[in-house]
Amino acid sequence: MIERYHLVFGAALDDIDRQVPAADEKLRRYVGLYDSVMSKNRMCLCGMLAAEYATLPGAMQDPAAAILRRE
Repeated sequence: MIERYHLVFGAALDDIDRQVPAADEKLRRYVGLYDSVMSKNRMCLCGMLAAEYATLPGAMQDPAAAILRRE
């Protein structure tokens, strides 16, 4: 699930970077990604990983860190 999230969320961020030149509009669209998740009564996986990183099993920490660093 972490790897799939990394691919899907990363692709969404890359699309915004390619399609939108203005920083203010990029920020609106970044926030829109999170808003779309929250409006469905879901939690942001990236936020959950950041909050619980220290408690993740070792095998999950590297993929989680890659998402948090956006590698």
